[in-house]
Amino acid sequence: MADMQYGSYTVFTTPASGDYMLIKDVSETDPNEKLKLVTLQNLLLLSAPTVNAGFSNFSPADATSYYFGPWDSLTPNTTANARRKYFLRSGTISAASIYMTGAAGASSETSTMSFRLNNTTDTTLSSAIACNSFPVRYLVTGLSIAVVNTDYFEIKWVTPTWATNPTAIYCDVQLLMGL
Repeated sequence: MADMQYGSYTVFTTPASGDYMLIKDVSETDPNEKLKLVTLQNLLLLSAPTVNAGFSNFSPADATSYYFGPWDSLTPNTTANARRKYFLRSGTISAASIYMTGAAGASSETSTMSFRLNNTTDTTLSSAIACNSFPVRYLVTGLSIAVVNTDYFEIKWVTPTWATNPTAIYCDVQLLMGL
């Protein structure tokens, strides 16, 4: 496709990473800050603000700590540091979304899911995860977890002693990451 002309503006159809783009921040209230000049390389970083972890078709045991990361096809591991995922850039985790579905257990005991940074620091995402009715979604806001591109994480899930265990659980955790 060839570059296109719109009035006095040229739209480049094959921009390079060093090219600049003007973007409008509609949430900005200061009129002097509404327009931002960014390189295409930085714009690409902004276009992928989430980091995911998850698992599929897993039946958890009672009173167990599980660790999982980016490979949905792998079951969670009971050993920490086995499912780590590295960050591609530095930033701050500001929110998380936990989505689970499966065959619900008949009891309402709660479990805890945490963000585990570098296998040392746990930040609780929710301690109220009940698996007695699916699907469930937990939205966690107000996080402020600084990370750098050499950091890695896992999600830690501590299960209760259920009266009736849930089975065949699918889980997706999305972390919202800003610059």
